[in-house]
Amino acid sequence: MGADLVRVAGLHSHLTHALPGLLAFTDELDRIQAQVAQVLGADGLSLVAWAWQRRRILGPTTTALLEQLPAQWRPAAGLVMSAWDQAVRASSAVENGHSLLRPHLAVHRPLSPGLLALLVVWHTHRVFTRGKRAGKNPLHLSGLTDAPTDWLVALGYPLVLAAPGAL
Repeated sequence: MGADLVRVAGLHSHLTHALPGLLAFTDELDRIQAQVAQVLGADGLSLVAWAWQRRRILGPTTTALLEQLPAQWRPAAGLVMSAWDQAVRASSAVENGHSLLRPHLAVHRPLSPGLLALLVVWHTHRVFTRGKRAGKNPLHLSGLTDAPTDWLVALGYPLVLAAPGAL
């Protein structure tokens, strides 16, 4: 039981220190929502949020949904809906994490805390190669635009450029 308490305390400490970085993207979103709440009121913003969550049924697109709102609401609602459309979301953060861990758990049973930490550093610094996020890594998407794109550089190793024709 004592070892479990130490693990929980360690996890709590880790999450407490990581929280500001995990929520870096929320400052801009909060600012936009506060601006829109000043224009539409809290109830108006809530109604727009309710409609946006059901945009596939009501819309079927954000543009079509905006056309159904009162004309004076459209600029403010469009601003906040655009911010919501661009916010990074996942249907299940646990499933996303599991899909990353599953192959490593199959090879490295059990997954040590050190190896798990390396996997987290690698994942948060890996650059997407295709799709709308191409050229960015998860840290860039969360608002940390100056984060390195090489996980070894993030760990303090020097950047080594291969000489032309060396590979």
